[in-house]
Amino acid sequence: RWTTWGNTPPPVEGDSAVISEGQSVMIDYSPPRFYLIIVMGHLLFDNTININLDCTYIMINFGRFTVGTPEAPYLKKAVITLHGDRLTPEIPVHGAKVIALRHGALDMHGEVRTKTWTHLAATASAGAATIQVRGPVDWRVGEFIVVAPTDYEFLHAEHRMITGITNANTDVVTIQLEYPLDVTHFGERQCF
Repeated sequence: RWTTWGNTPPPVEGDSAVISEGQSVMIDYSPPRFYLIIVMGHLLFDNTININLDCTYIMINFGRFTVGTPEAPYLKKAVITLHGDRLTPEIPVHGAKVIALRHGALDMHGEVRTKTWTHLAATASAGAATIQVRGPVDWRVGEFIVVAPTDYEFLHAEHRMITGITNANTDVVTIQLEYPLDVTHFGERQCF
C-alpha cells in the first residue's frame, strides 16, 4: 500500500522507519516486522481494522503514538509484539524490546472493561483445564488471561487463552482454558 507511508514504498521485513517531526503516518494494515520505529511526528492506528505491529524497538522522541483516544477508543484488536532475547542490544537508559518514551505522548485507549482482573474463587489444581474466578466478568472467548502464581515462584504465572465461559454475570464464573495448568494455584487462604 502506498497511502500509509506517503509517496514511498511500504516497508519490508527488517526495515526501520522514522516518522519525522510534522509528519503523520496512519498504519492501516499489519506491516511486516520492523527493527526500529522512531516517532518524532505522529504515528496512529487506523481504528477501523485489526492491526498487528511487530518490532524490536519503538522510540517515541518528541512525538506521539496513538492507538485510540479517550474520545474515540480503539475498538478493534491491536497487538504490539516486541521481539528479542537476552542478547538484544539495549537502547541506553530505556532497555531492550521496548516502547521508549522521551518527551512525547503514548495514547492507548480501548473498550472500557468492567473488570480487568479478579481472584480465583477456588483452588485450581495442576492439570485443570477449567478455573473458577470471582465474578461478574466481561471477558470473552479468544482473549488471554494470566493466572498469577500463589507460591512465591514468579515463573509459575501461566498465560492461557479463554476457550469457554459459564455464568459470566454471577459471583462465581467458570473459565475453560486452551490447555491445562502446569502448577496449582491456590484460591483459598492458606494458614500454616
